[in-house]
Amino acid sequence: MPTYEELYCLLVPLEGMKIILPRETVIEVINRGTLTDTGQGPSWLLGWRQWNGAPLPVVSLEALAGFKHAPPGPKSRLIVVQALSGVLSPPQFALMTLGYPYLLRTTDSILKPHEDHSALKGFLCRIHLGGENPLIPDFDAIEAELSAWSPAAV
Repeated sequence: MPTYEELYCLLVPLEGMKIILPRETVIEVINRGTLTDTGQGPSWLLGWRQWNGAPLPVVSLEALAGFKHAPPGPKSRLIVVQALSGVLSPPQFALMTLGYPYLLRTTDSILKPHEDHSALKGFLCRIHLGGENPLIPDFDAIEAELSAWSPAAV
């Protein structure tokens, strides 16, 4: 396993779970704003939000994994993520959160693999991080799912 001195991450609250994202993948955290819902598409695609002049797909990771997605509340935010696989154009999407993400500085001495290796759709694995057990999203799988739903349908 590779070692590193420090990795800055965001710990993000979702409905009944938390995720952890490397800071380098996060472009911006924005207010939810108004979402355009086409009434088409999977339940995990919550709609589209205009961002920097382009439609940005908004994803519920809870719904993608087959769990209930909580309705947005006053603390809900969108985390704009840089797509890495090259299948999305524009190469960004947003994740709906239930609250504010927390910036963490982690090291390999505090970040440990979790013994639960069961796979959830849209996630790579679960880790131990202090008293938390956040999930790591699988950006390749999320982007592959999103590539089937184009903004032209909006």
